[in-house]
Amino acid sequence: MPAKTPASKAKASKPRTRSASKSADPTATAPVKPRKSGGGVSSGKRPAKRKPSTKSPSAASAKTKEAASTKPVLKRPSGLDLAAKVLGESDRPLSAKEIADRVIAAGWTTAGKTPHATLYSAMLREIKAKGPKSRFVKEERGRFGVSQ
Repeated sequence: MPAKTPASKAKASKPRTRSASKSADPTATAPVKPRKSGGGVSSGKRPAKRKPSTKSPSAASAKTKEAASTKPVLKRPSGLDLAAKVLGESDRPLSAKEIADRVIAAGWTTAGKTPHATLYSAMLREIKAKGPKSRFVKEERGRFGVSQ
């Protein structure tokens, strides 16, 4: 039998212990801390019910509603409306870039840097959503015409 060296004695005499995270039972779970109540869905409490308002609408709010209904509403034409108008006046299918240039010249304003991409995607969405009832027809790749 070989003689034990002092280093091997230290290893052999050192008792084995389990770390705190490992337990003897692998299915055991750590105790769950109770949550602080702070509202939300997980707190288990229901929100307080609102009582219906017993106040009648004020005269000031009624006047503003009246004034708003008597004013004529000036609706700005959308980019799609102007695009349909531009395509109707054109004798050939146009690209989204050409349509955007003509629509901007007709008075459409946008804060975006790529109005042609905005119009392109809006026209495609209308074609997909409305199908044959759409104002636009995709004639060829990147070119749109007005439907008959």
